[in-house]
Amino acid sequence: MTRIPKGLMSRCSLCRRIAIRVLEGVSLIMLLVISALWAARESWQPSIRLGYEEGWTRDYSVASLPIGVQFQYYSANGKWEWLREEDKPERAWSFRFAARSGYLTDYPRSWFKRSLLGFRLGVYSGTESIPTPTYSFDGEVSQCELLVPHWFLAAAAAIIPILRLGRLHRRYRRRRRGMCVKCGYDLRATKNRCPECGTPCESEAGHATG
Repeated sequence: MTRIPKGLMSRCSLCRRIAIRVLEGVSLIMLLVISALWAARESWQPSIRLGYEEGWTRDYSVASLPIGVQFQYYSANGKWEWLREEDKPERAWSFRFAARSGYLTDYPRSWFKRSLLGFRLGVYSGTESIPTPTYSFDGEVSQCELLVPHWFLAAAAAIIPILRLGRLHRRYRRRRRGMCVKCGYDLRATKNRCPECGTPCESEAGHATG
């Protein structure tokens, strides 16, 4: 049986710890952002849009609304005619941010739509002719929208921070009782390492007395 070098194992353990810390930090940031959006849902409704510029041929957007966060995908494939050549956008990806979104489609009868516990799903696909003052479009249009309530996103983002707080509390309780912070072995008669798992004794645990 091939043994894994100790150096490789230590590097893998370090990478694992870093990944866990990054995940915990991202989850905490998401929880704070979602909580802020939830608290200010009536006065602050930002939106983020990423699209491929040619009459917004493809459009991905996320918008905060008073009733939740809306994720939207929009695609329009067909014939574009621009009245003025200078109004025609370049073929490039673009990013847009708005402080007020104003989204939430009032779904027409042709949409497939479902609503449950604050969640809302709408899917539409069809042929449309869209005339505007600057361009006209005739072709296939596809759109999908998913509305997720704030409470669900906040609960999902809070799972990892809550687990982290639970581990910190367990380590603190074990340290106060003179136990190994990793496996819970009694270290009151040990000064250096835990004889059960080999974890170095922390200062309070190593010198704890009964």
